Amino acid sequence: SMSLNEKASSVYSYSLSLEHQFGGGWLTSVTGAGNFVRNMPLTLDYNQPYPTGGYNYNPAINTGTYEYLYGPYQGWGGISTLSSIGNAYWDALLLSVRHAAGHGLFLTGSYSYSHGLQNGYSQSGFDSTGVQNSYDINGSYGNSAVDVRHLFSLSYIWNIPFMQHST
Repeated sequence: SMSLNEKASSVYSYSLSLEHQFGGGWLTSVTGAGNFVRNMPLTLDYNQPYPTGGYNYNPAINTGTYEYLYGPYQGWGGISTLSSIGNAYWDALLLSVRHAAGHGLFLTGSYSYSHGLQNGYSQSGFDSTGVQNSYDINGSYGNSAVDVRHLFSLSYIWNIPFMQHST
């Protein structure tokens, strides 16, 4: 089923970069970037049994074989319902340095530190995913599939001298 108040997801992106060129052909940059996703689709079980016994949710959920005697719609199984109530965040600090070393050689290096968080976990990023407890979606709040903390790369471009005048 689908929630009656379904909304389209909104993605807000931002970045701020500071660059400086040093003598000798060195160019550096420091960038802060990120995005915020509102109304991300989450799949909820509208017939999930009510919390019981002092737990935040009914422990019978973990067995996967419970009968829906304790849910709002008795006699019915799970009612997977798409609802646009999730949020996701991704923030990053990006550092890079570039240098034209001369003799046809150009060097680059970069490092990124980032962190992605969202309600529910998905294998493919910001898409519909389920949560363990439909009554408390923030209980499934944590690292997202796009949470790659550290990235480091080095690259070079070399203009091969003996190939410069070939066709």
